[in-house]
Amino acid sequence: MLNQRKADGQEKYISAWRNLRKQWQREGRKQKQLVVLEVSSTNVQVSCWQRDCCLWQKEKALPQAWQEGEESWWQQVKEVLLDVFIWARVPEMVDTIMLLEEQLVFSEQLELPLLQEKQLLQAIPWEAQQLVPWEEGTYNTAFAASEVEEGKLQVQLWAWPTQQAQLARDMTMELHLKLRGILVGIKKERVQQAWYKGYGLQNWSLHGVGVSWQGKAEQLLNSEYPKKFCKACLALSVVLYVVGQASCYLASWSLKSINQEIGQYTLWQQRMERSQRLEADLQRYHSMDKRMQENASRMSSTVQRIGQRMSAGCWLELLRGEGKSKEWQLEGSCYGPEALHRLLENLEQDPKLTQVRLLNSQQHGQRLSFSLGVKDNGN
Repeated sequence: MLNQRKADGQEKYISAWRNLRKQWQREGRKQKQLVVLEVSSTNVQVSCWQRDCCLWQKEKALPQAWQEGEESWWQQVKEVLLDVFIWARVPEMVDTIMLLEEQLVFSEQLELPLLQEKQLLQAIPWEAQQLVPWEEGTYNTAFAASEVEEGKLQVQLWAWPTQQAQLARDMTMELHLKLRGILVGIKKERVQQAWYKGYGLQNWSLHGVGVSWQGKAEQLLNSEYPKKFCKACLALSVVLYVVGQASCYLASWSLKSINQEIGQYTLWQQRMERSQRLEADLQRYHSMDKRMQENASRMSSTVQRIGQRMSAGCWLELLRGEGKSKEWQLEGSCYGPEALHRLLENLEQDPKLTQVRLLNSQQHGQRLSFSLGVKDNGN
């Protein structure tokens, strides 16, 4: 049960990776050209494709028919292709797929039980060992599977000598082509559709370079790397946790130190504010004292001037006024209207006293009380 769950999980990962890779390959291929080389025993047909059309195609006969083991035959194919590429001005390192005539390879049709992809990839090499007439390790294999009725798989198996595949790769490298696959038993139109839809060609191809991505995925999932990766992630998580705790402790200590410094700063700030308030009060008191001295000086001179103008029989009881407005009110008493009249004349004769006016007067027996208004312009 556990193995089944593990297998299902691996299948899900492989399927997700297949879809992602397909989408990535489709986006990468849609703006590029594809050259298809159809190689038979007597001629070569070359076509150049884009995603939606065929740009051109050309067919040329080979001077010599295919003979197994003849390396010079690939030299003839190279010369023919070179003429075609010069004519068509094919760019360098263009994606290329080679289609071989089925007569050039070993071909066998198999009928297998319904298998999963992983099981099928394991079964194909064993079937090839039983059928292919060459020694094991000296040939490359490819296959195409299709499901038929009653739970059976119809599998077309192809094999080709590794030496011939290497000669084909060397030829394309000398022509500055990027060989993407060597296929058998498929038409060029279907190749063009599958290529621009993003499909991979690993199982179909006799290319024989490296391991298919499915195999790499399986090897990776069955290796020790996932366990090592999990252990590394766990160790990294522990390290990050320790670092986070240490950072929190350091931040707390820094915050505490900052709060202490802020407390000290607050105390000094309070003292500074208190000192500033005291200084402002002192300046205000100094200004008030200065104004009072100025007012006292003005009042002293005004009182002296008014006192000098007092006539006989009159006396002051109240002197009220303000230094800034220079308006003064005099209240007093005298013996009779004549004394009051002389007082008004004396005040008017002083050029520094202006706007002399009688505000009020009232008789109280022999005494006459009065109220005068005057403006002192002397200061």
